Amino acid sequence: MNRKRRTTRGRRGFSLVETSAAVMIGGMCLAATTSTVYLVTTGGDRTIARSDANNHLALTLQRLHDEIGMATSITELTSRSVTLSCPDITGDAMADTIRYSWSGTAGYPLVRTLNGTSLNVLESCNNFALSALLENPVEEMTTPTTDVIVMAYHDGYPLAYTARSVNISTTTWYAQTFTPSYTDAVSYTVSSVFLYLRRSTGGTPSGEFKVSLQRVASGTVNPDGTVLREIVVRATDLPTAWGWVEFKFGNVTLNNNESAAVVCRGTAAYTGEVAYNDTLSVDWNDGQQRMRYTLNSGTNWYPTLFQQTKDLRFYAYGFFTLSGSTSTGKYESGTIGSVHVHLERPYNGETIMTDTAVNLLSRPLLSGMSVDDMPLR
Repeated sequence: MNRKRRTTRGRRGFSLVETSAAVMIGGMCLAATTSTVYLVTTGGDRTIARSDANNHLALTLQRLHDEIGMATSITELTSRSVTLSCPDITGDAMADTIRYSWSGTAGYPLVRTLNGTSLNVLESCNNFALSALLENPVEEMTTPTTDVIVMAYHDGYPLAYTARSVNISTTTWYAQTFTPSYTDAVSYTVSSVFLYLRRSTGGTPSGEFKVSLQRVASGTVNPDGTVLREIVVRATDLPTAWGWVEFKFGNVTLNNNESAAVVCRGTAAYTGEVAYNDTLSVDWNDGQQRMRYTLNSGTNWYPTLFQQTKDLRFYAYGFFTLSGSTSTGKYESGTIGSVHVHLERPYNGETIMTDTAVNLLSRPLLSGMSVDDMPLR
């Protein structure tokens, strides 16, 4: 008996389990692919952002390096700020002044000020630190001085005297010499002189009334004719009544025991009148003080006898500089060879740091900075 051969056909579909497994595996692959793409994409963004932050910091540091490096002078240098002058960078053919400064508070900007105009060059700064290499520093020394005092004066004799006055003109000049002296002093400085005077009354006052400080010519008791400093007042600005008028000379310095002369002269026939005292007795309180006068614009001075019997009414104020010196705690001068710059900025929870050492081509001098305030390497 013949048996029929059974023919078995292959299965043409997937079971539910197989289909579910396939979907799951595909989803996992898609998720993995998506995650990878996301990580690659966002990681690239962060890398770019960090690179930008680094570049910004590097550019700021490069600008600092270039501008400090070509400084021709530095007037301020602390750990957080620097002020310098450099050759023209704005195109106006004039030197420019630049200042970099940071408040010292993390997160505050680093500010660049160019000729008075400020701009934040680093919006968020965590640290900005400067220090200098100072070559051949010279410490500043100071000499002690007295307070401003009356160095010489005349305002009345101890004996009987006669008060007189005289008109000052182009040819008639009056002067008062005096010789300040102080123990252990090396020099004296005249700051102001008071004269007892008024506007001329013998004629119409005009022109200028001039008061100068001069040295006394060597071997004489007369002004030497060289004006150290002169104050000029219009004749019509002098008081109409007698009174004390101050002439401020600023600072005129002579050697201790060196004679000086206050000289009054005019530019017209009638300018002002000065008062003086005259007596028959030598005024022993006056020491080396003498009144001098000329009738020919300084060619000849009088009197030749009894020279210490007359004096202008005057007060000379100033101070004496004493011998010896002490340190002020500052540098008088020093050549800045290089400046070290440290800069930090925050980024995404971390701090990016950079440093540079700047060699200064012009080797500018720095002066007047306190030793305690100056950041030195």
